[in-house]
Amino acid sequence: MVDANAITCVRFIIEASNLRHRHPPNLVVELARHTNVRFLSLIVKTESRRERRLSDHFNDFIQEYEDDLLGQDDDDVQIAHICEPAYASGRVCVNGLVEALMSECYRSPNLPSIIDAMLHGQDSEYDKLQLFQVPCPKVLVGKSFGESFRRLLRLNYICIGCWHSDNGHAGPKATPAYVHTNPKPETELHAKDLLYIVGKPTSTIDI
Repeated sequence: MVDANAITCVRFIIEASNLRHRHPPNLVVELARHTNVRFLSLIVKTESRRERRLSDHFNDFIQEYEDDLLGQDDDDVQIAHICEPAYASGRVCVNGLVEALMSECYRSPNLPSIIDAMLHGQDSEYDKLQLFQVPCPKVLVGKSFGESFRRLLRLNYICIGCWHSDNGHAGPKATPAYVHTNPKPETELHAKDLLYIVGKPTSTIDI
């Protein structure tokens, strides 16, 4: 199977960490096929389950994965990986995404300029609008994303998403840190969240 070596290495690293009662290291794994991203969700789904060997969970997971693929249409399979915890938490890089981006750039010649401007800004606009990240202001903690978006917009900031830290729970309730783009208006913001803002860069936002 393509990516088998990478997936096996991750299994061994996590299993060795669990046997030594140590927290597994932060890993970023490059995969060739996006359909294999689901296997890497073991990083967050079985990290705290130590009553069974990780390899046992892995075998069960493979069978579950193959069963789920049956009956799905091709479009669902193509985008399913973006919903996996391993991908959402930034632990997996799929090199096929670069190829897809190059294809889109060929069909849309202005796309590279747009992406570069969003990521780096322009030299002549260094103090103007850029994409940057700031801690969630205290007055917005506990508020909905919709309300926070409106309050930031009044200050000429556009919030396009947020970074949520892990919830600190163990077992099935554990969730990894992840980036949430375009959250639903009712999404609640927390004290440890970081906001992705388009506007004049600053380290803090006073509201």
